[in-house]
Amino acid sequence: MAQAMLLCLCRQGKDLLYNFKVHILASGSKGNATVLQAGNTTILVDAGISARRIKVGLENLGLKASDLSGIFITHEH
Repeated sequence: MAQAMLLCLCRQGKDLLYNFKVHILASGSKGNATVLQAGNTTILVDAGISARRIKVGLENLGLKASDLSGIFITHEH
């Protein structure tokens, strides 16, 4: 599982600096799933792999499905 750390400058009344964590659970022709974390927010981007693989990927990050703030689906098949 790949992991990257990104910094994003966001504007909310004044400039604030947030750390974004990006965790790639799967990427490729067999399916995509990525977890984005910023502050107290955790988003699953795409769910193109089995629920079992998502659950295991989240567990590897110390998370469970109920920790997700939301799921963002980029496209359907």
